[in-house]
Amino acid sequence: NQTDEALIYFHKALESNPNYPNTHYALGLIADNEKNHREAFQKAIDSISVNKNKSQLYGNSLRLALDSAQSIYKEINSFDIIKPFISKLEYETAKKIKLEEDNSIATAAKVELAETYKRDYHHIKFKNGYPAIEHLVLHELFHIQFSHEAREKNANQLFITNDSKKDNFIKSLKKFSSNLKKKGITDESISKYLTELFHGINRQVFNVPIDLFIEDKIFKEYQEFRPVQFLSLFKLLSEGIEATTRKDIIDNSPKSVLSKSKIFNLINALHFKNLFQVDLVDEHKPTKLELKQANELYEEYLEYRDNKEPAEEYELIQHWAEDLKLDKYFELVDENVY
Repeated sequence: NQTDEALIYFHKALESNPNYPNTHYALGLIADNEKNHREAFQKAIDSISVNKNKSQLYGNSLRLALDSAQSIYKEINSFDIIKPFISKLEYETAKKIKLEEDNSIATAAKVELAETYKRDYHHIKFKNGYPAIEHLVLHELFHIQFSHEAREKNANQLFITNDSKKDNFIKSLKKFSSNLKKKGITDESISKYLTELFHGINRQVFNVPIDLFIEDKIFKEYQEFRPVQFLSLFKLLSEGIEATTRKDIIDNSPKSVLSKSKIFNLINALHFKNLFQVDLVDEHKPTKLELKQANELYEEYLEYRDNKEPAEEYELIQHWAEDLKLDKYFELVDENVY
């Protein structure tokens, strides 16, 4: 408990070798003991960033980062942080933004744009009690901003699908459906499951390219919000890992769809590593080909990132869907034409 003396030696150690992870972790522990949770969070991330081995120290640093982020989340009113952005968007789009708890939605949060739903307000729905849900509400607010900026340049596009495209998706999985039927699963259950798969993979096709730009903006423009962003993204990535690596899911999912879903999850993991230095790529258990494709697609995103123009995210959606042979299950349509 000789903290003052310890700090002298830890700072000397840091001067001697700023890339020694133990020192950063030690400083993080001291900050944590002093209830300086933001400093503890940052030092935990610093320790991870210079730790080349996924040792026990790496795991301890990750735990400290998560615990510190959780403490920060409890201390702050996250909705107060995003309220000015809501007001700004309401002014720019000339439409109110309605927030509503809704536990019936398929994802943790979603936005219904006023123009798409022919309303005079944008509607953001979110699940009550979902960890760090304020981050996902902020994320949906950026979806409103992106579509508005594209609309201002008459370049906004709509992601359209229909029953015909869904039927084509289901037909492509005819052999898989037959195997499920042999296991005694009813036609109704198979149809419902494949429909959910169709909508799920289309959600990834549309959202992942846009989400990268959004999370980059949140990271840069809301620095005080980073611990909340960290908690939220870690939770989402953990869910993605489970959804593509759990044995019962693998055994009962079409390999082609599961592989493409994993590639999208890997892209998110690469972005998380880029932002927070935490590497969850290996936890996805990717094949060499899946990892290669994910890296190639992410590199394409990086070419757009710094000089992105409004609506350019739609180019990535189309390119990636074509590369993964998923482009036949949707259309991107000019909003004005539609």
